[in-house]
Amino acid sequence: MPPELEPVSFSHHPLWHRFLIVLAGPAFNLIFAAVALFLVFSFFSGVPYLTTQVGGVKEGSPAAHAGLKTGDQILSVEGQSVSRWDDLSVKIRQGGEHPLTLSVRRGDRDFQVQVTPQRLETPDIFGGKVSALIIGISSGNTPAVERVGPIRALTLGVVYTGRLIWLTVESLYKLVAGQVPLKSVGGPILIAQWRANRRSWGWPTWCSLWRR
Repeated sequence: MPPELEPVSFSHHPLWHRFLIVLAGPAFNLIFAAVALFLVFSFFSGVPYLTTQVGGVKEGSPAAHAGLKTGDQILSVEGQSVSRWDDLSVKIRQGGEHPLTLSVRRGDRDFQVQVTPQRLETPDIFGGKVSALIIGISSGNTPAVERVGPIRALTLGVVYTGRLIWLTVESLYKLVAGQVPLKSVGGPILIAQWRANRRSWGWPTWCSLWRR
């Protein structure tokens, strides 16, 4: 390097200058992700979510004993309306291990059932076990779209980006701590398989991974 350029070279900048320069690349990627989600939510697909349609009922579960069946649409929990699968899960967790009254639609008939959640160990997205309150139903993976304004779309873009960052950090921590097996780390073939599976989940399910 010519001597006259050394004073303005990267290595001669103060430490905080170099830190900001290195940080600029990743920061731009995060900002781009938030902006991309904002554009999708605002002008293209809207905000996707899963409805409360039941896709399956586990045999012997509280839901099975209550008479719930595949295809049922859960309308409310304890009189509080729910239209999203995520909201339904939250209401069940908040209810604790106490009887809950669910309003259900089956075909053109509405009725109520009472179900008591059970605390069981279920697998999380990392393959580990977590304790959760469940009633024994799975999502029907029926998508719907919410149209939102620019401010709401921007807020959700930032929130979803933040959740993805946290999910990445949590994944790395669990990997270093040995809570996630190294065999779960793969190269291009595993990435291609994961992407194929993600397409079968659908975009709403992918979003719901960040809302655990």
